[in-house]
Amino acid sequence: MDTGETIAASEPTRRLKALGFWAVFALLVCLHLCKAGSFIAAGQPPLYGDSSHYWSLADRMRQGDWLLVSGTPEVRRTPGYPLFLLPFQALAGSHAMAAVFVVQELMVVLTALIVGWMCWRTTGSRTAACVGLFLSLACVSQNSIAQSLLSDTLLCLLVTSTWACLIVWLERPTLSWAAATGLLLGVATLVKPITQCAWVPIAVVMVLQCWQVDRRRVVRRSLPHVACLIAAMLVVLGPWMLRNQVYFGRPFLVKYLGPALWWSQFKGDPHSSDPAIPFADAPSTKAVLSKLDGVDLHRHYAVFRKLESLGYSHSEIDDMMTAVCLDAVKAYPGEYLASKCRRFAWFWLTPNGTDRPCTGVYRSLLRAEPIAPAEEKERWTKGSYQGQKTWHADWYFQRGGLNWFWYPHPLLYLFAALAAVVATAALIRSPRQRTLGILLGLLFLYFAAVTIVTACPEYRYRAILEPLMIVAVTTGLVAAFQHRESVHQGVL
Repeated sequence: MDTGETIAASEPTRRLKALGFWAVFALLVCLHLCKAGSFIAAGQPPLYGDSSHYWSLADRMRQGDWLLVSGTPEVRRTPGYPLFLLPFQALAGSHAMAAVFVVQELMVVLTALIVGWMCWRTTGSRTAACVGLFLSLACVSQNSIAQSLLSDTLLCLLVTSTWACLIVWLERPTLSWAAATGLLLGVATLVKPITQCAWVPIAVVMVLQCWQVDRRRVVRRSLPHVACLIAAMLVVLGPWMLRNQVYFGRPFLVKYLGPALWWSQFKGDPHSSDPAIPFADAPSTKAVLSKLDGVDLHRHYAVFRKLESLGYSHSEIDDMMTAVCLDAVKAYPGEYLASKCRRFAWFWLTPNGTDRPCTGVYRSLLRAEPIAPAEEKERWTKGSYQGQKTWHADWYFQRGGLNWFWYPHPLLYLFAALAAVVATAALIRSPRQRTLGILLGLLFLYFAAVTIVTACPEYRYRAILEPLMIVAVTTGLVAAFQHRESVHQGVL
């Protein structure tokens, strides 16, 4: 058989493979849409806590307070998520909340599609794209977070898009892709400032990539890309930082470090058996605690509201609470480090418990069943819908599939974390994927470290890493198979 006949014979095989891929791809997308639709039909929780705060900020913007400085100036939140909510409030009226939840569920699907694209891009295998989409189906808790009026779903989409741009940059290091990465990272930071220092591991990877290309001119080659990355971030974040400079005298993003540290250090974490750190016997700490008679010192919101009622501004409260936290770290460094080590481990194991609207509190309230703790019921009962239309569909398959079947055990999360670690190590071992492996490892460490320092571990804080974990596992499997085949061919 000559070459022409071989090509003609292989053409139907290639078409059949392509048809099979698109059939599997379409099936996976349909499954993602069905999963999203089931959560949408399940209904929505009321607005409370952070959700209510975001909703009120968007309403202030809708009424013309674009800078959020009328009345009590906003220093605790960046404006990204309220700006996202603003067009829904302005255009959808009493259906605004429903529209937000539908869009956020579709964002989960879009995030899964980007994950599949990243798996294909890093491996060159369409099968890997399907594996990424399939593994994304297991992230059911992502959909439950999308049913809450919180910034995490939008943040997850933005940071996943950022990593997608960075992967393209690793293949084709151009200034335009460095700028695109910086712009997306800036928008993500404007939604939630947890990503404000993520440019550091990205810059490290950029320098490493340029070093592998030309070790002698690594500074000359990498500096323009890092500068472009940072400049693009500042283009997005600059207006908000300028607003804070004008009104508060400092170009910060948010002024809420003190309450966040207070929550992280003094609340304690019963899930990880992590006790609260004692208060220091320092003058500055005593001065603050003397103002908090009758307040539960383990609840940072209660402390914040008490100081606010005494006439202190939010900026002053932040400084006072930060000073107390730093005093405790200086007085008990051993207890602090031990606490953070325990929470680093628990960060990867935290299940998605009562935050899920399709399980736990929300369902138990609808069906009047005593499933949830009394304190959680009270918290949800106090929430409101602020005139928004509500809905609820209780289907048998939905109740079985979402309410009871999917209850991830911490051991399942441990398996997922170990799989991501092993896969990342396999990528670092592979010469072709080493830079990608280092990038994934640095990002895993960055988000875990920021979370355990400034918050108590919750599932939604780890959820933004699930797309990267899927990319790591999928790409690591492909790298391992390729290494095995190369070794096998070498032996032969």
